[in-house]
Amino acid sequence: MGDLNIFHHLGSDLQLRMLRLITQKLESIMTTQAELAAQLLQVRDQITKVQTEITGKIADLEAAIGAAGTVSPEVEAALQAVRDALQPIDDIVPDA
Repeated sequence: MGDLNIFHHLGSDLQLRMLRLITQKLESIMTTQAELAAQLLQVRDQITKVQTEITGKIADLEAAIGAAGTVSPEVEAALQAVRDALQPIDDIVPDA
């Protein structure tokens, strides 16, 4: 954060100390928010990575099932259950 230039004549040392304290608190809040934003972006990146990996694994399963030909209703139901479990994760990060 840049320097704070004050052109107001303060009436007392107490006012000056209070202004300095407020300025320090503001700088602390801004730093904390910047750190939080960075952490949130890291979580987003991790979610995106996991989503990509899971989607790839499901595609592999679908390909294996397709290559196997006819599969039992239990296998179809299990594949659907996996897709359904992925949907809430997919919903976390909106599609572009």
